[in-house]
Amino acid sequence: RMGLRTAEEAYQGLARQPVQSIVICGESGAGKTVTNRKMLEYLVEVSKGDAPPTSTLGKSKPKSSSGGTEQITVANELLESFGNATTTRNDNSSRFGKLTSLYFDKDSLSIAGCGVSHYLLERSRIVGAPNLERNYHVFYQLIRGSDAAKYKLEPDAKKYVYSKEGADICMADDVKEYENLVKSMDTAGFDEAARAYVFQSIAAVLHLGNVRFTGDHDKSKMDDATSASMATACSLLGVDAAKLTAAMTSKTTKVAGRDIRSDVSLAQAESQRDTVAKMIYSCIFDWIVTEIDTKLTRSRASGLAGSATIGLLDIFGFEDMKINGFEQLFINFTNERIQHLFNTVMFEREKQVYQDEGINADFLGAPKNIECVELFLGKPRVPGIVTLLSSQCRTGQEDEAVDGEKFCSVLNRQFAGNKFFVVSTPQEVNALMKRKGLKVAGGIAKLSFKECFEIKHYAGNITYTVQNFISKSRDSLLPHLAEVMRGSTNKDIGALFPEDSESKMTVGEKFKHQLESLAETLQKGDTLFVRCIKSNAQKVSGFVDRPMVLEQLICGGVVAALEMRAAGLPDRMEYGVFCLEFGLLERGKPHKELKARCQMILNDLLGEDAAVAHVYALGQTKVFMKSGILAFLRAAARFKTAVLARRIHRNLKGARVRKVDRAWERISETEKLAQDRGLSDLKQVKEAIQMGKEFIGPVYKALSDARQAHGKNWEPIIKALQPHEEALKRVSEVSVRVEHTVAKYDKRKSEIEQIFYYRISSSMDELMELMGIVESVEGEITDCADIAEPAELERCTTACKDARKLIAQLRNETLPALKQRGPPIANLEDEDAEADERRKEAASVCPEADELVEKVRTAVRDAEDHSYAVLKVRRMFAKALAELKPGEDAARTKLEDLQGAAGRCIAEGMEEIVNAIALASQLSDDLEDLLRESKDPDTYRTKAAAFSQAVDAAEKAVEKGKEELARREKERAEKRRLYGVLENISAQVQESLETLRAERIMGEVIRQDAANLESIATEIWNLRQAASEDLAPFKAKVEALNEKALKLVGNVEEHIEADRQRRRESFKNRVNIFGSAVGASAPTMGKTKTMPAAAETPEEDASDPATWIEHQALGKYKSELMELHSAIKRLQSAGVPRSTVQTAAKRFMDITFNMKFSPADR
Repeated sequence: RMGLRTAEEAYQGLARQPVQSIVICGESGAGKTVTNRKMLEYLVEVSKGDAPPTSTLGKSKPKSSSGGTEQITVANELLESFGNATTTRNDNSSRFGKLTSLYFDKDSLSIAGCGVSHYLLERSRIVGAPNLERNYHVFYQLIRGSDAAKYKLEPDAKKYVYSKEGADICMADDVKEYENLVKSMDTAGFDEAARAYVFQSIAAVLHLGNVRFTGDHDKSKMDDATSASMATACSLLGVDAAKLTAAMTSKTTKVAGRDIRSDVSLAQAESQRDTVAKMIYSCIFDWIVTEIDTKLTRSRASGLAGSATIGLLDIFGFEDMKINGFEQLFINFTNERIQHLFNTVMFEREKQVYQDEGINADFLGAPKNIECVELFLGKPRVPGIVTLLSSQCRTGQEDEAVDGEKFCSVLNRQFAGNKFFVVSTPQEVNALMKRKGLKVAGGIAKLSFKECFEIKHYAGNITYTVQNFISKSRDSLLPHLAEVMRGSTNKDIGALFPEDSESKMTVGEKFKHQLESLAETLQKGDTLFVRCIKSNAQKVSGFVDRPMVLEQLICGGVVAALEMRAAGLPDRMEYGVFCLEFGLLERGKPHKELKARCQMILNDLLGEDAAVAHVYALGQTKVFMKSGILAFLRAAARFKTAVLARRIHRNLKGARVRKVDRAWERISETEKLAQDRGLSDLKQVKEAIQMGKEFIGPVYKALSDARQAHGKNWEPIIKALQPHEEALKRVSEVSVRVEHTVAKYDKRKSEIEQIFYYRISSSMDELMELMGIVESVEGEITDCADIAEPAELERCTTACKDARKLIAQLRNETLPALKQRGPPIANLEDEDAEADERRKEAASVCPEADELVEKVRTAVRDAEDHSYAVLKVRRMFAKALAELKPGEDAARTKLEDLQGAAGRCIAEGMEEIVNAIALASQLSDDLEDLLRESKDPDTYRTKAAAFSQAVDAAEKAVEKGKEELARREKERAEKRRLYGVLENISAQVQESLETLRAERIMGEVIRQDAANLESIATEIWNLRQAASEDLAPFKAKVEALNEKALKLVGNVEEHIEADRQRRRESFKNRVNIFGSAVGASAPTMGKTKTMPAAAETPEEDASDPATWIEHQALGKYKSELMELHSAIKRLQSAGVPRSTVQTAAKRFMDITFNMKFSPADR
């Protein structure tokens, strides 16, 4: 409902702002996809013109074509088959982001068209889903659909490697879903040929997954048993099977301009097969999205010019999987960027409300996470994770040489000092694996701390594992594989891999541009947010996990937004509405002015100093109040309303009639309560009800007779009640007395029941505790089964079974029956002092339950006694533990203290120290495993001694390496400074090169300057690659290059001017040959130069920058631009070269307007 309300708000908002955006966010499984679908359906329906009047803007709207609007909704839904999958958190999880842009006619607000774009499809899923999850829906729909045989597929998902995981997960009927998919594609404009192209490509991906290879670390070949799968895949793709097989089992390297082909290992061949499959599927997905966008946009292109827009962004939710990799990194940073937008929008909206009303809003403070966003995207001259990853991809080295721990070490060195980046230590990674259940049999870890790093996201800290980041970053096939695919006889397949595909941006760079473009789109107009909340992790209805919901509200920034608002004056009302609701609280004659009336009411109730204390504030049209003030005012208004109502009520003739009705109703309800609660046989209850009926009954009968005779004519009804005048005075009193009598005995019975039920509940709790003991004994004897005597083990097992049987009988049969029967109720009417205690004591005793509970206790003790013999080894272990635990705890404390040093050493690549700490951490982990099993005291003693020694060794290594660590950190800081110097040189060199390239005619000096600058640019690039070079020679090279560059850059402007002057003199001399009759001017670089009139010279125009700023509609940046203008003037007057002024201005722009200017304004 809230989603539809937001959709309506966006639709209504088109009248004032033609660009509206709705961001649908929340964690995986919270309902974003369904919300997006429902909002899209609503907007399409509303725009047809047959919606209710409240859903329109009061304009006449012609109906849109029903076929066109249906095409929009169906086209968006069909993408779910290709981009959604079943995960452990969500049955229909979107594994890509989608922006649906609805275009509306500005006059009629009917649908004019639709555009669709997508972000970051999860490619790793294509070649196999994680455990207990499904691959993309379309795989199963195609395999089980009616056309499976057409694409040479068998109707069993388990027979295909890419779909076998999740084949048994029960979802919707895939056969029926395939039929619906075909219909949806037909409705969306995909003809039979297009559908065949899509399905045969996806079928080829499934067949490719079944291709196996054999080999070793040096070479590989296709397994002949899978040649049929390769042949089928290639026939569907239209490529030569022999060529594709050869390409997958080899690689091509350029040497001296020639392609040299060599064999690849088994792992590389399998990786190249999976890469081909992923690229085919992702390219097909891109093609489907592009086709939908084209069909929905171009079909109505004539109506899109100048149209209003509502964008619906369905973006993947924040994820923390068991192992977070490449996809989770990009997904979570997308959410981080969206969160930054949410924080900014909420803050700006709140601030604008105060400013519009003329109230100072300096007290507001917005939560900030821009530094975390910059960690990913980077900032001017400081590379982010995306840039570093792209650089690794372009080194030309094998993936193994730059991926995994190699790339992680690059990140550790670059971001070790960043407050949002955490270098993962061995102990932290071990703790993470335990928390997530990632330890496997034998104590072998699934994660290595050398491949892990942690990011402090707004929504929480997440540890990422660097595995296959490089291969996943490439957005194209290797050249020799792409060449085979381009040779397809199917032109559409070949077109998926164009000639220039190898030079594309990386996935990260592409996504970075998409993300910033998306952010720019969302910031153009009004942005609304829909926060989807997941009620529980079990995916069951009717259950709300409150801590989980609260965590989502906190991590999503909702609580922070509310806190920001609550810190101010959250309750607001227009003056007219306020006076209408609270005018009755006003004392004296009402003031004519609404604002003054408001102030008088608040001062009367809150005190004269309330405004000074910021309890409330008066704006231009509204009153703003602190939280709680509005509730207080409404309570006061209700109280005064009730007082006035009672005064009026006493003066109305119908009051007596209603008094009799209420009294008789109270008697009837009391009698029903007594019957329902089994109290009607009690003497005093029976007498009280009888008395009440006899006293009020005649009055009620007279009233009923009068109503029947006279209807709603009050005069004769009141006259008919006059004989009962005395009884009328006491009907309320009598009915209340009866009610109190029954309530007294009901309370006594409730107290007895409460004691009895508590007794039953206590027995149930004790049974649960006893069951816990039994389960503990069973667990322990199971752990020790391999070292226990069989006879002793059998006796203990039997005793546990007997105890379980008794517990089950008592818990499932006896206690529920006793609870159903209820407590013994007796002597409720006894009024003496000890009667109450006697009743409570009787209720607290339940002999039947006590007897059975005692039997269970005996059975559990018996099981424990038998386990004593079985657990001899455990006792020996406990003895060892008592001896060694204090020393182990002390060593653990030392190890914990070393974690900070471990992170610093990892960042600086001090392997010896890191390995010493890692060994101690691993031994600590081993000790915990032994403690969990508690059956090998000798190994425990050995490991405990080794652990203490390892910790001491690690401590000594850290102490010994402190000086070296400080030196390396200092060196890294200095290198970072030098990289900044290189970036500054690079910027100046590029500025100078651009200036030189603008010169159409270059003299020898200018050409030499350009060559020198190009040479410096090359030297800068070479120095950037020399990250591992020692500091001293690196620093010397940078400083020498800086001096050389500054000198050259400083001379460029002078050389240009000198070259121009030389050409002028040369031209003048040549002209003078023809005599003074010929008038000429110096060359003007091919441009006709017309001097402006004196009043319109550029100098005079530029002398009034304020006018220029207003003329360019840049008033919101006026103070900064005036500061820039003043600085430029001072530099020029000091004689600073023009190129240097340009460089300074550019840096000023970068620092001051980094996140402010749109590209157009910049």
